[in-house]
Amino acid sequence: MVIDILGIGECMVELESSASFYDADQFNRRASGDVYNTLVAASKLGCLPSLLTNVAWDGFGKYLVDQFKTYNIDTSLIKTVKKSRNGVYFISQADRGTSDHNFIYYRHDSAACSITPSQIPIDAFEQIRVVYATGVTQALSRSARETVLRAFQMAKKQGCLVCYDPNYREALWGRADEALDALTEVIGYVDVILPSVEDLKPLFNFPDVEKTLEYFRLRGVSLVALKQGADGVTLGFKNWQKHLPAPAVPKVVDTIGAGDAFNGGFLFGLVNAYSLEECAHIGSIVAGECIKKAGPIEGLPDRITLNRLLAQAPSPEVSSPVLASLSVADAASQPQPQAQSSPESGAQPNEAPGQMVPEASETDRAEDAAGDEAAATTSTVATQS
Repeated sequence: MVIDILGIGECMVELESSASFYDADQFNRRASGDVYNTLVAASKLGCLPSLLTNVAWDGFGKYLVDQFKTYNIDTSLIKTVKKSRNGVYFISQADRGTSDHNFIYYRHDSAACSITPSQIPIDAFEQIRVVYATGVTQALSRSARETVLRAFQMAKKQGCLVCYDPNYREALWGRADEALDALTEVIGYVDVILPSVEDLKPLFNFPDVEKTLEYFRLRGVSLVALKQGADGVTLGFKNWQKHLPAPAVPKVVDTIGAGDAFNGGFLFGLVNAYSLEECAHIGSIVAGECIKKAGPIEGLPDRITLNRLLAQAPSPEVSSPVLASLSVADAASQPQPQAQSSPESGAQPNEAPGQMVPEASETDRAEDAAGDEAAATTSTVATQS
């Protein structure tokens, strides 16, 4: 079985109220987490994702695992832990339609914080097309940070495309320099980076988009998709760059999860041989649908809805030098150029970046479009006694 996207990260229990914490007497429960949200977005469009994480077998454990299966997320790399607990956070949306949210987190020493490199099977990446992680995963614990690094190293050797979103959260890191160190230690293995302008400001404070793209290009990153909120996204591939505006959203209900949604749509485009502009266009559409409803996954479109929205929206003009189709076998076997590294980056050069290959045929596109849902997979979650 070929896995389209392996995500490494946490899934928490979210308890959300539209009232202030003082006034709230009811909370809506959902599973949530930045990597999980991205996998759900990609799965709803037809990808087959897998999640590497730990889940505590507390009162919420079975609920979380059932949510994974509901969204066709492969659970073969999920470890359940009895003597632990799952992360929980409360969120108050006292004024919907704004970015003002109040959060209370209870994630310290949660089950997801205990993931270790030893949980990655030696042959894990033989049938995986993309491996994806974020700075949030790295911030969970020292062992989680080591797991991301080891996964990226192994994926690179196996020819997988390595994708990363710094997703800086001050409350998790405490100090921006720690987050920058975590980014620096993995950047030499990253093929595709999906940062947001706002998240990069505390780390670099780049004066403009060009400097941002240049920084990652000089460190061997093949493709940058710089998210700029309502201003759209700027793509950078080697010396080529292009800005694409975001689609208009008449009424914004909730912006939480918009970046995760974009990433899911973008990664879906990558594994389905769309052009770079189309990947960004799809990501923007998915994010636009996400923010029309409260919650990070409630508004995510399925494949049928995406096809309808694509038909209604003007297609971006394609001028990118490559199209981002992925092949596990081809990426592993083709020789790749050494990427540049710099003394201050502290990162190792890219060893075997995922291959960018020619565009899929119209026949391939038609066959791909026919599958509106990913095939459901039945996986056994290993339990630790």
